[in-house]
Amino acid sequence: MKRQIQHSTTAARAFIALTVVLLFVVSPLWAQTLARYAATRTTGITYTGINTSGNSFPSWRNSTGGNYNEDDNRSYPVDIGFDFWYNGVRYTQFSVSTNGFIDFSSSADDGGPLTHQYGPYDDDMSEDAAAEVTTLVVAPFYLDLTTYGTTDPLGESIHYEVSGTTGNRVLTVEWYRVEPWVSGGGGNPDFTFQVKLYESSGVIEFVYGAMNMNGFVFANQTVNVAKGYTSGMNGSTMSASPTAAQLYLQQSPNSTTFNNLNATGGELNTPHTLQTEPTTNSKIAIAPPSMNAPYNLTFTAVTQTSMQLNWVDTLWNEIGFVIYRSDDGGANYNFITQTAANATSYSMTGLLAGTTYYYRVYAVNEGRLSTALSGNQFTASPGAPTTVASGSWKNPLTWSTAAVPGISDNATIADGHTIYIDTTVTVN
Repeated sequence: MKRQIQHSTTAARAFIALTVVLLFVVSPLWAQTLARYAATRTTGITYTGINTSGNSFPSWRNSTGGNYNEDDNRSYPVDIGFDFWYNGVRYTQFSVSTNGFIDFSSSADDGGPLTHQYGPYDDDMSEDAAAEVTTLVVAPFYLDLTTYGTTDPLGESIHYEVSGTTGNRVLTVEWYRVEPWVSGGGGNPDFTFQVKLYESSGVIEFVYGAMNMNGFVFANQTVNVAKGYTSGMNGSTMSASPTAAQLYLQQSPNSTTFNNLNATGGELNTPHTLQTEPTTNSKIAIAPPSMNAPYNLTFTAVTQTSMQLNWVDTLWNEIGFVIYRSDDGGANYNFITQTAANATSYSMTGLLAGTTYYYRVYAVNEGRLSTALSGNQFTASPGAPTTVASGSWKNPLTWSTAAVPGISDNATIADGHTIYIDTTVTVN
């Protein structure tokens, strides 16, 4: 009679988990540029709101002052609901501002009313001063806004929702009947609009519902308030003269002209180009370029705990390749890593012996993944050391292989042998 130890120990699982966690922390910047995105515009759309169906944001950063629940606030991060590539980097969470934008930044700024990052001043999208610049922003309508003075302004005015099925999900964020926080503009304005992120295509949409000026005039606002709004996107850094790679701003109202011009440089009262509201029931779709796939996935250097993935790269506009892996027979895939552009291989380590792993390799550009290049490979069979005598587990002479069993071994204690577990056991 024999007894086999074939399960993964806690230590072995922890080792693999740590490897995966470390690989999750990937935020490289290759040769990506916001200038490769392209905008199209559609009017006469049917606007579908989420004010009654969407989720309220669970927590907000700014909780001081008398009107913190209405004005100049930024949420704590919430999950996008899927992996989203923005300007070549993978993001899984976002924050929302009362002032008409979302961002992918890890900044802890609360969005409060003082001059600083992620505050109410839309010209900070192009500001190069570190203390003021608002980066990694997607802004359908960046303006000093306030939520309507309802019972729960933030809870009733700003919502998010993930819809669709895996591979085709959409994140929608909505600002419902928000208004400019200004004096001197007159009228009774209120605006309803959304930003949408599409999992399958990387497309970003600015969707405008009822954009009611109701007699309000931007040019009549009081001094020291920016006289217009900003629509567009920016990157993670900003130069004194923003480059096309860093800044992608709409140049005239209700147009598809986006570039890095007309940056305000962070100065209030600089004349804004966007003083006419977006057309009600319209949308602007901002799409990354198309993306072809790599081909011919092969596996070499296969051992009990590692293997090398190889593919053929004939692309010109990728900024890297993305690898996902399934450890459960292909039912679920998890992000492993993102490589540099022109890579043609990746060495996978920390695997279990005698196990089949399923892979998907994608090319990635600024915001789009290619179709998947799929394949699977099993690792080499585990070793099979057996005890030759009673004694200490950590004594090599206890084992038929004259070596202490490791993570790649199925260790067998022979019938009649007594083995003292006097060390941490890590076996397959």
